Amino acid sequence: MARLLTVINERKKVCEEYRRKLEEEYIEKQRKVYEEKLALEAKKKEHEPYVPEITRQLVQAKFRDLKRGVDNTDYIKEAVQIKRSKSEEMKKLQEKYDYKKKKIVKLDEKVDEKEKDSVMRQFKSGIEQQLDNDSLKISQNEVLRSHVKNWKMLNLKQRRIVLGFLNARRAKDAKAEFLKELNLLGQKIAYDNAQKRLQEENKVKV
Repeated sequence: MARLLTVINERKKVCEEYRRKLEEEYIEKQRKVYEEKLALEAKKKEHEPYVPEITRQLVQAKFRDLKRGVDNTDYIKEAVQIKRSKSEEMKKLQEKYDYKKKKIVKLDEKVDEKEKDSVMRQFKSGIEQQLDNDSLKISQNEVLRSHVKNWKMLNLKQRRIVLGFLNARRAKDAKAEFLKELNLLGQKIAYDNAQKRLQEENKVKV
């Protein structure tokens, strides 16, 4: 009797292991079929035209075109382009101002070329930095991220208040730099006029 029970238990165990193996093979087969379907759907979506979500801005763009006498789908292309450019800009800013992965170094601290992309310089006057980097226009998102480390913790009202202070400071710095440029330009014009007068006087004497 004991031998018979042992045989029955072993047979039951073998049947359970075989059934488990069949289930795993079936699941793996269905997973491959599902992945192939996903790949086909992704390829179809790449060829299909992208239709943006109907928002207030999209309706306003259509109304603007109708007021101008234009009735086409260019406003959809414009909305898609704006959304794409915003997503690209956000991606660049996330990589540029990644405070978690990048080390913040001082302005005068030397950094190797290999570590240049893995560090961030401390803030100095944004206008001077723009002039040094020859970037004449930056977005408000970049202004906020370059000054505030924990900008994600701010709500919309707090971001507007912070950006108001930052833009006021940037306007003050820009005015100071502009006055310096005007001063240099005035000195150059005065020097050129003086040189012209000297040349005319020398001609008269001759």
